Amino acid sequence: MAITVNVCNQKGGVGKTTISYNLASFLSKKENFRVLLVDMDPQGNLTFLVGFDSKNLSISVYHVLIGQVPLQSAIKRCQNLPCDILPSSFDLAGATAELIDEDDRIERLNNILEQVKNDYDLIIIDSPPSLGILTVNALFASDVVLIPVQTEVLAIEGLSQLLKTVKIIGENTGKVIDKIGIVMTMYKKNSKISQEVMKKILREYGDNYVFESYIPFSDIFSKSAFYKKSIFDIKDNSKAVEKFSQFSKEFLYFIKK
Repeated sequence: MAITVNVCNQKGGVGKTTISYNLASFLSKKENFRVLLVDMDPQGNLTFLVGFDSKNLSISVYHVLIGQVPLQSAIKRCQNLPCDILPSSFDLAGATAELIDEDDRIERLNNILEQVKNDYDLIIIDSPPSLGILTVNALFASDVVLIPVQTEVLAIEGLSQLLKTVKIIGENTGKVIDKIGIVMTMYKKNSKISQEVMKKILREYGDNYVFESYIPFSDIFSKSAFYKKSIFDIKDNSKAVEKFSQFSKEFLYFIKK
């Protein structure tokens, strides 16, 4: 049965989609994992990276969430990864208003994904940069929460609020998520700020699991997005590929332990 991972942070630009995409690439190609990606961000960046234009999709996760179509009719095979995706579309932005009065508004995504958990080893949910109902749905559906935190001062300000939200969901619903991992992203080894932020995260949030592996700042991630290829499929000697591989292996250990 699949382990469901929510890659989430209410702050944008911290690397959620980049991590979701490249982690899926590593685990599907190197570890032969059957992976389902779920794009819960109305911006549809993950959907774009795997080869689809969210503006032109007639069926997406939105239509499944509101009960308009069955799950299987919305799942697509990624065009550049050996994975499946439940894609996003701009319509998803309106899901909050449509779900707000539903009794199962928090459990809706979880109930949907239960239908295919036996078909995959891992489900990766890319959440929107907010703490609204879409993110709460993703949290409720998850066994593991992975929080990317950019190693810059302002990037860690919302971390405590996100951790509180995860705790509140558990208290109010009985859904306890006991695996929460924090990964530091866009780390610049020659930057005093990056070094100090890393120390601050380890000092203040060390009670949670903070990955020893970090994801460095590198142009290869921009190249990956431009060419719609994972960093493992780009001919580049960037050390970021090695660092991301280390993180992926540590992540695999983390979810299995």
